[in-house]
Amino acid sequence: SLNKEKEDSVSCFSPCTKPELPKLNGVQSTFKFYQDPSQAIQAAREQYIKIAAGFRLVLEEELRYNFRYDWIIRARFDVGWYNRPPSLLRFSNDRIHLPSQTWNGANDQFALVPRHLANKFFAFDQIFSCHNKTNLPLWWHTFHNWSEEWYKQQDRDDSCSSHSQEYDNCEYSNGEVVWQPESILWAHLRLHGLRFARHSLPAAVVRQNGESRCLELAPHVLLGTLVDAAYQEDNTKNTTLSSFQSLAKTAHVAACAKRFPCCRIDLNTGNKHVFFDVPPHDGQALEIACTFGNFNCRDLKSQLRIHSVLIDDSSVLQDLEVLLQRRETTYLRTRPPVAFSVETAYDTQISAKVVLIESATLADLWDALICTYMHFWPRAEALAAKDSQLTPLLDLDCTGLSNYLLASERWLHDFLDDYSLTWPPYDSLITGHLGWKVRSLSSRKASALLADYHDANRPPTSWNNTTGLIPLRSTWSSDIPVSTFLGARRATSSSSI
Repeated sequence: SLNKEKEDSVSCFSPCTKPELPKLNGVQSTFKFYQDPSQAIQAAREQYIKIAAGFRLVLEEELRYNFRYDWIIRARFDVGWYNRPPSLLRFSNDRIHLPSQTWNGANDQFALVPRHLANKFFAFDQIFSCHNKTNLPLWWHTFHNWSEEWYKQQDRDDSCSSHSQEYDNCEYSNGEVVWQPESILWAHLRLHGLRFARHSLPAAVVRQNGESRCLELAPHVLLGTLVDAAYQEDNTKNTTLSSFQSLAKTAHVAACAKRFPCCRIDLNTGNKHVFFDVPPHDGQALEIACTFGNFNCRDLKSQLRIHSVLIDDSSVLQDLEVLLQRRETTYLRTRPPVAFSVETAYDTQISAKVVLIESATLADLWDALICTYMHFWPRAEALAAKDSQLTPLLDLDCTGLSNYLLASERWLHDFLDDYSLTWPPYDSLITGHLGWKVRSLSSRKASALLADYHDANRPPTSWNNTTGLIPLRSTWSSDIPVSTFLGARRATSSSSI
């Protein structure tokens, strides 16, 4: 039956009317679907039809044995875990949970789906059906409606219309939604009104030829942006130090590359491209390559560093020094609270949501990063044990800290809503725009918000849904769902896991 359905999906638009192909203004020709955008629809249709067929096997299983699953997990066969997955108990059951690598759509490599949302999530046939009036595909209508809504929100005149000859002169060069499988999944979620959340899951696509996608990992991007922004307010901060985001990526890439064959680097040597496999857990690989290779080792080091791949002991020690230096600074633990306005590119005219972070939370998040770095990167732990100045990193009590990092990230994405943070146009391929930006509020405003939060006469539930406080570690419990800490106390499932 799977093969039959694949044959039926040979035409990616049939029986619908073929829509007008998107304008790829400014998009580089290296984009996977540049030559033929319709191939993206074909790839999505074949993939999602098979996934829907797999879910029908689940339904048959439930019917045969008269029971019902609590969660349904969709995973590619080539996804590998380089660390233990989080417990299902830590995920709220009011939305779909996806990896965080994709921001201009919904990542389609893995999905954790609550059972009561599964029937809608796996009903992919509807997104490929035809509109009852235009006969155009429903996914195209979702794309088109988003673009029209976005232009309306920006209050743009006709010169910035997607059909205008002066379209390239607009602030954003291309407002059309990217034709790619991830965008189809995003449109499917929107069509069914399904919320979703992004997570830094310790998993990557594995390739035995040395091209495992460890370098594509992007853990804790949103949370790391806020923590790094808090450090930027310190005038004494050394701007050359590694950021929270880069240190988190280093830890995940290192753990992934130690577990799976990685990482193949494409080094341009004049008119030739040299593919060089460098296991980042082997510090001697670079020295051997530089000794016997015919290319500039400085260029190779630079390219590896851009991808946050650790290649020698000195770079590991440098990261450890940064982790310790920031942990010991008194500024981190005594500074006033910080508040950030998170604004989305989709609608800049609505009231942006405000995220409030206390100094104790910043300190705990940094400690959690240290624990994650040392856990994912045993080589770093071994080097710290040999240096007396770095041994304080080994004395840190990491009980629950790694879970606190994941829990804080889940709270943040739950509060801000990942659907509004998604930026799906082709402009995301040109500028790398993530769909949101962070602005720091004044210390006076942050202190006033915190005082209001702690006012006994105004409990947190009295706040509107535009202001939130990342929970302190001392108030966090692994038995309490993330949704409990939001302004609206939502009921959680009591079903067994």
